[in-house]
Amino acid sequence: MPILCLMILPMIQLYRLCMLTFQEEERQMYVELARSLGFSKVYIILVHLFRNAIVSVFFQSKKTMWFMLSNLFVLELMFNLPGIMLFLRDNLSPTIFLLTVLSFFLPMFIFYSLGEWLFLRRLRGKEVL
Repeated sequence: MPILCLMILPMIQLYRLCMLTFQEEERQMYVELARSLGFSKVYIILVHLFRNAIVSVFFQSKKTMWFMLSNLFVLELMFNLPGIMLFLRDNLSPTIFLLTVLSFFLPMFIFYSLGEWLFLRRLRGKEVL
């Protein structure tokens, strides 16, 4: 139950973001050109829309991750779970605080840094992101 509660709002937020991004990309001129050239709808979605929309969704997902982490504390209190946030609250010392924050921050930082590097490396020669 706690996982479902933690998952619902971010899932809705990412779904809404994906739909808005796909609709925005669908209005671009290169999609109209691909349609006029006779490419199938599946080909246009996979090759053109998805490839360009996923970049925007990736960069917006940072906010969603931090939103989930901020809700984690409240969920641990609501469900009376002895999680990492309550452990941090009860045992607040500089060393434990540093280890806990780094255990959250470092994997996310590495994941998003690699993702940004790969996306920007792929898009380096283009003028528009």
